[in-house]
Amino acid sequence: MKKSKTLNWKINVTSSPSGLSHWPARVSIPLPKGMDAKAEFSIRGPDGRTVSAQSRVLVPWPDGSPRWVQLDFQAGQTGEHIVSNKFAPEKPTLPVEVTREKSMVHVTVGRMRVTLSPEGASLIAGITWDHRPLTGNAASWRFTVTVEDGKVHPLAPSAGRNLTIEADGPHRYQISWETHHADGGDRRSLDARFRFEALAGMEGFTLSYQFFHKLPGHEALKFKGIQGEFEFGPLGDRKGRVVVVQSSYNNVGLPRMVRTRNEVTVHVDHTQFAAHVEDAVVLDDHFDYPHFLLSTNLSTGSAAALENDQAAVLCAMRDFECQRPKTLTVRPGGIHFGIWPEEAGTLKLPQGRSNRQVFCFRFCDPDQKKVDGLLANPASCHLEPAVCWLDKADSIHAGATWDQPRLFDGSEPGAAFFSHLLQHNTGRFETVPEMFHYGDAPDPGYTVAYPSTGRTPKIGDAPTKFIFAAAAHVLHGHFHSQDHLPQVWSNNEYDAIYCLALETMRARNAGILRRLQAAVRHQIEVDFVHYADHWQHHRGTPAHSYDHVSGTAVIMSHQWTQGLYYYYALTGDDDVPEVVRAICDYNIAFINRDEVSFTLGFDRELGWALVALVFGYELTAEKKYIDVARLVARKLQQFARSNDPKGLIKTSSPSVGVKAAAIGGGFYYNTIPLGFKAYHQATNESWARDLLLEWVDYGMTNFNNKATGNKLTELFPEIFCYVCELTGNKRYLKQSLWHLIMFFRGFSTIGWLDEMGGPLSTKQYARVYRGLLPFLSTLARTGMLKKVEKRLMGDL
Repeated sequence: MKKSKTLNWKINVTSSPSGLSHWPARVSIPLPKGMDAKAEFSIRGPDGRTVSAQSRVLVPWPDGSPRWVQLDFQAGQTGEHIVSNKFAPEKPTLPVEVTREKSMVHVTVGRMRVTLSPEGASLIAGITWDHRPLTGNAASWRFTVTVEDGKVHPLAPSAGRNLTIEADGPHRYQISWETHHADGGDRRSLDARFRFEALAGMEGFTLSYQFFHKLPGHEALKFKGIQGEFEFGPLGDRKGRVVVVQSSYNNVGLPRMVRTRNEVTVHVDHTQFAAHVEDAVVLDDHFDYPHFLLSTNLSTGSAAALENDQAAVLCAMRDFECQRPKTLTVRPGGIHFGIWPEEAGTLKLPQGRSNRQVFCFRFCDPDQKKVDGLLANPASCHLEPAVCWLDKADSIHAGATWDQPRLFDGSEPGAAFFSHLLQHNTGRFETVPEMFHYGDAPDPGYTVAYPSTGRTPKIGDAPTKFIFAAAAHVLHGHFHSQDHLPQVWSNNEYDAIYCLALETMRARNAGILRRLQAAVRHQIEVDFVHYADHWQHHRGTPAHSYDHVSGTAVIMSHQWTQGLYYYYALTGDDDVPEVVRAICDYNIAFINRDEVSFTLGFDRELGWALVALVFGYELTAEKKYIDVARLVARKLQQFARSNDPKGLIKTSSPSVGVKAAAIGGGFYYNTIPLGFKAYHQATNESWARDLLLEWVDYGMTNFNNKATGNKLTELFPEIFCYVCELTGNKRYLKQSLWHLIMFFRGFSTIGWLDEMGGPLSTKQYARVYRGLLPFLSTLARTGMLKKVEKRLMGDL
């Protein structure tokens, strides 16, 4: 491997809600192929000060050299910083120190010391603050599930496995391990994965708990409750107290900090918008409220604290108010989370589904001003590094499949309004972060128009209405009844995650990053089936709804990896590679199974499979994925017989010929050249380039056929804009501008231009975004966008 030359990357560091003068920050940077895997990095701030950075490789190049590297460092200023592959030996403030003793791991940051026991059932074997113990015996921290018959299943002792140290250095320590819940005998219920993270400068840690239904032979498991119990015995002494934020107190409605020895239970459910208590008496609130202010005093913050005269611990759960239902019960010396509270009724968990919660603990002196300041801003308790934005010019090292350098940012001539539209409508896109939310929010793309559902969404108390006109298109219509039809979910249609990732980078918007994270976690935990008894569900993403593919099987056009690759490169979420590999492996198995593969032809199944395999290869660098992608691409070439564009209709199968001749017309067929675009970006193979240029040139006639309307939503702009980039020819842009003009005049907008139209569903958002963004970006790069703006808006 060649010696690395000195390189620089420009990043922008944002502020942190932590309240620290030197706060943790994190960024991912791409490296050119062939750089030294042992390279060390440093970051220079606006004041010229250089700090060290801890690195870990996220994604390799095929030759094994690092492609994406994630850096952890401490920032003391916001604004532009320079990353360099030179090492600065400076240590962080309050570094993470790790020592090991047999099966125990001791993690120290400042005055906090945490002892982990991955092989035990208690997880956290001990916590000390300033040399004082904050926990009692080894079983003071535990997770349990209560099964249908009322029996409690704790974590099985000595069942820890797959122990993985994911980050190890003075800036960050992260470790994960897996175990399972079981009764005292052999009865097993849920699998579990834990992840512990500590960051330099933060006297605290996060502990994530993700449970999985992987039990063979059980279509669903029923639970009365899932609980996490965290005991801080020494904080329960006679001076121990609970601190909770009451959001609105008295006639003026000011927030106040409630310090009490009462047990306080905070609820998040569908009865109120915010976290709340059932009776304000537990908050020692005896104010005489007028009738129009009744219940306003029940609202609380989502974080709480325990304290005595020696120490204070603040506890918050990420996404607490999103993942409903939940409860948080605090009493002097103890914190209890109802991950699935018994008050919510029985949970019926389908096979293969999972859910993750991240619990954050921050320790400090029992200074009232300090504790109150942190509780008033729950984000300060989340112990997250500050977001950093990589300059798009420096993202070019990631290779041709990384679209960031192509994106317009809104500063180009004529681009401002179009930038607003993309960012505003991304805010209208409705993600599904809610716990166990398997699609029970109506998605217009499936609950209204899709024949397979056979019904309109149930809204409020109104009865469900059936769409009898769809009966002729339903494969198993005799099964359809109001009680039989299960709910539907959006299933990441057209890879909305990829769209969210692009908009996150384009707009440098932390709010969109949160939406991206919510969408990804929903795919990982809900859409993706971690285990199933039948191969057609096992480790894949099932169909959108009952009867969508005659049995809700996993088909290749329902599986996407491009957005997951982008998200993983941006965040380093360690659960992503498993899902991407599983999706690619499933697609390979599908292609090779005789009982289903005979249905494959020149259609979207192989088109989306090609995209998925390419980005599986981009994330993992595993050769088998690109090898199968090449076979798929050659098979598609064979189906189309496209050596002569005019011979497209002369295929061995008339039906295949008709489909090949429809390139440019509809998304169903445009997924094939979309797959070839991704394949060529990843391999730079000339035969794929030539074929792509042929297909695009042929397809422009269909795309620009005015008799079939505006087709901005049909994926084709993403393809011909890439061809414009390859050739430098603006011809396709000029020929297709009428699509953009008609879109902004209200034709085929799918709700995009109606700001009063409410939230956008997955289909509405992703289909328009995938056509609009590359079109606008290519126009901006070629200097044509100003003319488009003037044509649309005139001389205002």
